[in-house]
Amino acid sequence: MNQPMAPAQLPRWVRRPWAWLALGLVIIYVRGLCIDVMDVDASQYASMSMEMLQHGHWLQLQHHSADYLDKPPLLFWTSALSFAMFGLHNWSYKLPSLLAAIAAVYAVYRFSLLFYARATARNAAFILASCIGLILICNDVRTDTLLLGMTTCAMWQLAAYLQPARHADGDPTATANDRAGGRARTGHLVLAAVFIGLAMVAKGPIGLVAPGFAVGVHLALHRDWRRLFQWQWLLGGAIVAVVLLPMCWGLYQQFDLHPNTLINGQTGVSGLKFFFWDQSFGRITGASPFRNGASPFYFLHVYLWAFLPWSLLLIGALWQRISAVVRQRFRLPRGDEAYSLGGFVLTFIALSLSRYKLPHYIFLTLPWAAILTARWLATPAALGRAWWRGQYVVFVGLSLVLL
Repeated sequence: MNQPMAPAQLPRWVRRPWAWLALGLVIIYVRGLCIDVMDVDASQYASMSMEMLQHGHWLQLQHHSADYLDKPPLLFWTSALSFAMFGLHNWSYKLPSLLAAIAAVYAVYRFSLLFYARATARNAAFILASCIGLILICNDVRTDTLLLGMTTCAMWQLAAYLQPARHADGDPTATANDRAGGRARTGHLVLAAVFIGLAMVAKGPIGLVAPGFAVGVHLALHRDWRRLFQWQWLLGGAIVAVVLLPMCWGLYQQFDLHPNTLINGQTGVSGLKFFFWDQSFGRITGASPFRNGASPFYFLHVYLWAFLPWSLLLIGALWQRISAVVRQRFRLPRGDEAYSLGGFVLTFIALSLSRYKLPHYIFLTLPWAAILTARWLATPAALGRAWWRGQYVVFVGLSLVLL
């Protein structure tokens, strides 16, 4: 008779709880692909993607054959291509956004490995993958899922590009290592620029502003002003411009060449100006007609549910991180990262200043909230009983809701 296998004899992946947690998340995300597309925006965008495929108007966005000027085209391009490859299905519309979310989780893991232990990187990736906000925008598909994925990948590559070179002094192979390292660093910069360009094609200038906040805060807290004025940024800017070119050409042809086109009750609307100014900065300055009177504190209570089940731990992580930076007189030691702090805090403030707010706008900051939380969980200060008692209450409350 065969004897049951002892726990030590089982495969390693079976004995690891992280494997089962990952499997559960995979089931949730794959099951979500088959749920009907949600109203109103997601279903409208699916319809526009179908219309783009059927009419072949890849550089002009239309809704029921009328010119459409609100969102950049990346979501419609990727969804139309997915329709072309797999047919018109709920899951084929959602697939590009799901892949972007997976890319964001992977980028958070690889970014964290640049600065933290493997366990912290794994925790950050799991926290992001399991929060309600990310699960939601993989089903209520909007442009923000692609924005989140592209900006997170861009920050991973920018952080890798800005990492200081490492080689031993006096090493005869240092010159060759420097050349190889230089080529790798250039590759990181090129990929970062491509991802930033795609982020802008997904949602607008916020795709550039959010990584800029993260890099700016990191270099400022390290007093590394020299890196801000490297000529290589010009190369990155040129690559971003090339990525933006098809979209800009389409906007120019559709709107700037036809000033009599009626858009939102107005004529003489410039598609390029709308994209580069009105759509984002105009919502802060008041130049944009879009406004809903939401409070500047609107995103604070949005985050209480969007980052569940980790919302309570994020409060402790933010308090600890900001307090540490203040105690260090806003100067970080070598090797410490501030990308996550800048990417979260400054982006959060900028979006809170907008005069038009919807919950999914703030989901862009979820990767940096996950990294801040995982960083804090790796410190002894995170093990206080009060925090964990509160977290258990959150877990129990969510379990009761599910039941």
